[in-house]
Amino acid sequence: LGITVYHQNRKGSASSTDLSPQAIARTVQAALDIARYTSPDPCAGVADKELLAFEAPDLDLFHPAEVSPDEAIELAARAEQAALQADKRITNTEGGSFNSHYGVKVFGNSHGMLQGYCSTRHSLSSCVIAEENGDMERDYAYTIGRAM
Repeated sequence: LGITVYHQNRKGSASSTDLSPQAIARTVQAALDIARYTSPDPCAGVADKELLAFEAPDLDLFHPAEVSPDEAIELAARAEQAALQADKRITNTEGGSFNSHYGVKVFGNSHGMLQGYCSTRHSLSSCVIAEENGDMERDYAYTIGRAM
């Protein structure tokens, strides 16, 4: 959970992994405390109400994928194997990696705006080491998308 507050053109941010009401209250207080010690910025603050988008279109950002740990391991292993077979100069890898992220963003302010959306991000990558004439080079390739 990340919280950003604006107080007298000063910005403060704090975060917590504890979602209990007490922890959220402490996080808000920490953000306020930080804002008190930052320099004022005339451009910092909540935008004027007439500039806010109280209704937002669906941007089609949420595409959940049910991937078990075993399937994720298989995807990462296949990425590593594909990398090893791509070129005979590739002699080793740092492995393959699969990540799947689900996120929720909520924005609210003192003008009564309260908007939120869910999103997903899935990625697959591999990092390889190639060798030629005694010289070695490391590089990687990846793909990332909202949907699988």
